[in-house]
Amino acid sequence: MRHEWAGRAIAVARPVALQPRSNRGAVPHPMSQPDASSPVVSVIVVSYNTRCLLARCLDSLDASAAPPAIEVLVVDNASADGSAEMVAAEYPEATLLEPGENLGFARANNLAAESARGEHLLLLNSDAAVDPSTVGALARFLEEHPAAGIVAPRLTNPDGTHQPSARAFPCALNLFLEATGLERLLGRTTHGHFRGDETRPVEYVSGAALMIRRSLWRELGGFDEGFFFYGEDADLCRRALERGAETWYLHSAGALHEGGASTAALRTNAAIEGYRAALLFIRKHGSAGTVAWARLWILLGATLRAVASALPAALSPSWRARLRTYLAVARLALSANPYPIGRFGWPEDDAR
Repeated sequence: MRHEWAGRAIAVARPVALQPRSNRGAVPHPMSQPDASSPVVSVIVVSYNTRCLLARCLDSLDASAAPPAIEVLVVDNASADGSAEMVAAEYPEATLLEPGENLGFARANNLAAESARGEHLLLLNSDAAVDPSTVGALARFLEEHPAAGIVAPRLTNPDGTHQPSARAFPCALNLFLEATGLERLLGRTTHGHFRGDETRPVEYVSGAALMIRRSLWRELGGFDEGFFFYGEDADLCRRALERGAETWYLHSAGALHEGGASTAALRTNAAIEGYRAALLFIRKHGSAGTVAWARLWILLGATLRAVASALPAALSPSWRARLRTYLAVARLALSANPYPIGRFGWPEDDAR
């Protein structure tokens, strides 16, 4: 079977449901479907130069304790570290999609979802690893709560600390608080410093680990591909809410998330893309007036932090890097076209 994407042919392997190494031959979980042609959950993993972390992610799925029947689809966004070759050689049960270019997060997930056959889709970052019971717990939650259309697990950092993943939708005030660093004190965008210690409905959850009913995904048309790397999760949850589908945070299910592994070498450009995505979200779900306010607050916040860091920046390489980021964000706020452009950085930089 072959798919055409952006003018390139993509070879697709025949999907096979993964079985956990520790449970092969064991009594199936009540939710399991022994027929590999009808998985309960389709797990979609998008990878970009995260070979070792990707292997850990796939191992965590393979080691899940008595999960529902699953299939795993991996989209390799033109990695240069041998990720695709590793998946083909070491994880032949997974479906490997190679578009031959970096499609970004939204387009890559949409591509894989076209081939998905599960009742639910688990969107999982390559730098995340699920706890043994997480896949089954998320699927059961959706089956037991008809009003819920999206559910996400608790995320933890590598050191075991809580990683905020339940957030409030972007707005002008929230962008100002983030740009100035005041958000760390007020916790407005993270539901008042919500510590992830209870199961509750939230505005939106991180796309690092997110399960959605496939029927709802199709109804929404998947991710909006206008979002290149950030913001697609907030937009998806907002559109789901507009259709009456709630987004829930399930604290009893967990996943480890490295965070920023795909953008570690692109920190300034990643910051630019994050603010671009927030502005696109506000334009899409708000008005021209709210976008103008958002740009003003971003400019003010970034300028304040740039001024505050000017002296230390002259003395420390790390502070100079932060100063460059603040100035880049301020430049974005003044840009004629601040919206996502389908790549990291600025188009004019290519000519340099």
